[in-house]
Amino acid sequence: MAVDDYTYSFSFSTGERIAGIGDIFPSLRAHYETMNGRLLAHFFVQLSLLLPHPVFKILNSGMFLLQILLIYRICSGSGALNNLIFASIFGLIWVFEPAFGQVNLWQDGACNYLWSAVFGLAFLVPLIRRFLYRESSEKTGQKILYAVLGAAAGGYSENLSAAVIVMAFLLLLLIRFYKKDKVPTHFVFGLAAAAAAYAFMAAAPGETKNKIAKGGLSFYRQNFIKTLEMYRTFWLLAAVFIVLLVLAASLGRNRDALILSALFAVGSLCANFIFIVSSYYPPRASSCSALFLIVADAILMTELFMTKHSALIISFAFVMLMVTFYDGSVGLNDIYITHSAMEANIASLQQCKARGKVDIALPMITPSTKYSAIKSLKYLDTKDPSSWPNAFMAKYYGVRTIIGKQ
Repeated sequence: MAVDDYTYSFSFSTGERIAGIGDIFPSLRAHYETMNGRLLAHFFVQLSLLLPHPVFKILNSGMFLLQILLIYRICSGSGALNNLIFASIFGLIWVFEPAFGQVNLWQDGACNYLWSAVFGLAFLVPLIRRFLYRESSEKTGQKILYAVLGAAAGGYSENLSAAVIVMAFLLLLLIRFYKKDKVPTHFVFGLAAAAAAYAFMAAAPGETKNKIAKGGLSFYRQNFIKTLEMYRTFWLLAAVFIVLLVLAASLGRNRDALILSALFAVGSLCANFIFIVSSYYPPRASSCSALFLIVADAILMTELFMTKHSALIISFAFVMLMVTFYDGSVGLNDIYITHSAMEANIASLQQCKARGKVDIALPMITPSTKYSAIKSLKYLDTKDPSSWPNAFMAKYYGVRTIIGKQ
C-alpha cells in the first residue's frame, strides 16, 4: 500500500475506515461530488482494499495477463499461439508503457489504469471480430452482458473511455458502410450504454472542480503543447507503426488488418489529446495512449510475420526481448529494493507503535526506475506531518503523526 491507497481506505462521506461493501457506496457518492466521476474504478479500489493483499495481487496479475491475451486475440484472431508475437506484446508493454509501476503495481493505479485497459479492450473485441470475421453472438445473455460491459468501459476513465467510444463508433461505421454488413442491435446498445456512462462520469461535480481545465485560449494552447510533448515520448512506437504500415500496404497485406491498426493509432491520439481540456496530465494517464500504439504495432507485426519480410519482424522481436531482459533485470531489482524498504518502514512503524510512540519518522524511499510503484509519487512529506499523504497513513496505522526523513 502507498499514498492514495491509504486515502481510499477511508470513506469520503464519513471519514471513517471502510469496513464493508456497504460503506463503499456512500463514499462513492461523496467522491462523485468532490473528486471525480470514476465510480467503477474507485469502487474496485475500495473493494480491493478490503481484501487480503495477496488476493489482490493474484487478481491484478490475472488482469495484466488478460490484457496481453486480449491484445493477442485482436492481433491473431483464433489462430495457433505465436509465442514470439505473444512475448513481444509483453516486451512492448514492459519497455514502453509510461509509469509502469504506477499503472500495474500500485493498487490504486492498477484499478484505475490497468483495469480500465482490460475493460476497454474487452468491449472492443466483439466489434473487431465482427469487422474482421463477421462474427456476432446470438445469445440473449451475452447481448445483455455486452451492454453492461459498454457501460463499464464507457464510464471507467476520462481518456481511455473517450478513445474506446470513438473507436467503437468508427468500427460500427466501417462494419455498415465499408463492409456493407448489418450492424447487430446489441452493438448499438453497447455503444449507447458506453456514451451514457461517459456522460454521467463527465457530469460529476468533482470533474468540474478537479479535472477540467479553467482558462482561456492561452491555457489550452499550453495544454496542447504539453500533450504534444507527452506524445513525443512515444516517438519510437509511432515510427515503428509508420514503417510497418507502409511496408504492409506496399506488400498488399490484408487491408482490414491495416485499417484496424490505423484505428488503434487514432485511438491512441484521442486518448492523448483529450488532455488539452484537462487541468493536469500525469504520465500514468498516458499509459492507454501508449498501449493503443502498441496494439497498432502488434497487429502489423502479426500481419507481416508470414511474409518474405518475416526476418525483419523476427529480428525486431528478438531485439525487443533483449531490451526487455535488460529492463526487466533492472526493473525487478528496483521493485524488490523499493518493496523491501517499504516493508521495513511498516515494520518499524508497528514496532514504534507497540512501544507507545505516536509521532513517527520514517526514512524516505527513492526508486530509481519507472517500474517501482511509488516512482514519482509523494511517498511522504518531509516537512508537514499533517499534509497528505502523511495524515492518512498515520490514521490508517493508528498513530498521531508520521513524517518523512531524508
